[in-house]
Amino acid sequence: DEIRVATTVNFPATSSFNRNAAVIFDYRGETDFKFASVHSNGRVRIGQRDENGWDVLNEFKWVVPEEVDIKIAVEITGSVVRLLASGHEKVSWDFGDAMGDGLVGLGSKNGEARFDDVVVEPPDAEQFEFLELFNTTSSPVDLAGWQVSGPVDLLFAEGTAIGPRETLVLVGFD
Repeated sequence: DEIRVATTVNFPATSSFNRNAAVIFDYRGETDFKFASVHSNGRVRIGQRDENGWDVLNEFKWVVPEEVDIKIAVEITGSVVRLLASGHEKVSWDFGDAMGDGLVGLGSKNGEARFDDVVVEPPDAEQFEFLELFNTTSSPVDLAGWQVSGPVDLLFAEGTAIGPRETLVLVGFD
């Protein structure tokens, strides 16, 4: 099995110490998943989380610039995971067993990161299209009656809204 998760990450230049971005994979619960992460304090990691806590399995020192878009990708082939930044492999790990059927996603551990241009290429499937709606205001935006046409066709029902500074992603599947 093969899967690739790619995104553009940007760490805002703020006073926050904990700026990090992670691709979460083989997720089965809050204390049962694997991760590949980039940290603004110069670490790129692959590891796992279980009932005993966080386990960093491989780490590479790399200075991550602030306020700059960084294209990262996590490629999973069988049991091997590779984290690439701007097309260059930074760290990899062989988990020994092929990944299960857990979920994939993006996250940040008590930190700040902006994700954009997310692409998930699932096994044996063509790349799918998506539409991302981001509410830049401090008030909810009512989407009732809005219509989207194209690869994703949708008429928003009454009561559909995007909260302040929240994102809604629409994905079309065959």
